[in-house]
Amino acid sequence: MARWICPQAFCAVAGQVPPMSSVRERATVWLQTQIGRWVFRPSRPMQDIRAQYERLSTVSRAKLKARYPAISFADHDLGGVPAESTCSLAEPQRLLMHLHGGVYFFGSAASFRARANNLSFRCRAQVFMPEYRLAPEHPFPAAFEDVKRAWRALAALHPGAALTLSGDSAGGGLALALMMAMRDEGGPLPERCFVISPWTDLSCSGTSVETNRRLDWFGRQHAEAWVPQILAGADATDPRISPLFGRFEGLPPLLFVVGGHEVILDDTRRCVAKARAAGVAVQELIGAGMLHDYPLALPKLAESQRAWRAIAEFCRA
Repeated sequence: MARWICPQAFCAVAGQVPPMSSVRERATVWLQTQIGRWVFRPSRPMQDIRAQYERLSTVSRAKLKARYPAISFADHDLGGVPAESTCSLAEPQRLLMHLHGGVYFFGSAASFRARANNLSFRCRAQVFMPEYRLAPEHPFPAAFEDVKRAWRALAALHPGAALTLSGDSAGGGLALALMMAMRDEGGPLPERCFVISPWTDLSCSGTSVETNRRLDWFGRQHAEAWVPQILAGADATDPRISPLFGRFEGLPPLLFVVGGHEVILDDTRRCVAKARAAGVAVQELIGAGMLHDYPLALPKLAESQRAWRAIAEFCRA
């Protein structure tokens, strides 16, 4: 059992150290972490994990519609990449493309549909979620190429619109890599981008991989099992999949949200430092004692509510 030792965490958005979580919240985080360790065992075949995640996490459109009558859905073809849009508002204030997480081998618009609804409501946005191809059947750079096509197609459908980009976990790394590619290729950049628990270093070189290894469900053993199948021989430091090693110059305003208990905490810390050194307007929010993807996985926690307020404010800025 992991001991409840919270690493030093801070909220750069508010400029203050957030309060410790309640006993109930810490218990919730601990339980969620144990579930993650069981479900995402590195010894399991990737396809088995994917199938179980889809089975447990998929919420039908009809079920969400019954609970939230104002919600609407639509299917799209974005440059040959299928996508689903979700809108919880009659009059959304922005368009947002969200790149879902899932370690590059699981996740879909269906299994992230409830999260898309939350993103839509919190960000006052119509949320587009592309179905990028997944490893191991489609290793790197398949997902990267798919999100580039989808992003260019969405921008072409809405010329002149101020688009927001976001991503969580692997999708957070994809979002950063996508912006670097658009900058280099002269393509459309988002007005702003926020990422939640972004995985930006598949080489796992951060010190938090070791210091937080007893606090997170993900660890070096997972990377050793999964990364070779994701990369299929590619370099783990290629900026197209590990944007930590890319250039941050010329990127739009960024917001990073990450949990203090994550092994990829240093992915965010190092990205933020590089972005600031490159002159990018960047903010970071580190949730005290929080786990991977905490605003999406456990949205009712006090720390998650703080994160959602920061995200909403960032989107309105």
